[in-house]
Amino acid sequence: MSQGSAKSKTILYDDQGNPVLIVDGKISTMSFDNTQKKLYDIGASVIYIGTAPQGSASSAPVWLIKKTTLDVDGNPESTLWSSSTAIWDNRGSETYQ
Repeated sequence: MSQGSAKSKTILYDDQGNPVLIVDGKISTMSFDNTQKKLYDIGASVIYIGTAPQGSASSAPVWLIKKTTLDVDGNPESTLWSSSTAIWDNRGSETYQ
């Protein structure tokens, strides 16, 4: 069993304000309109990206959360989505499909 090296992860914004996730030099974009609030949580083995209406509290059940798990080398392994009634503060224990 080999141990993977940690991948570098960076979020930048394009000229439209859309987030651009860069994982070890590979670019991934997500489009949102300006009426949505966006939150990010990037860890060593999972990335959460949440969207909700502007002004939403992180404790409100209005979030749509994308959960991407990473393998030991930091490469995307699976991508799952919550329902649109998820709570950002509970992202680690929400149900994803």
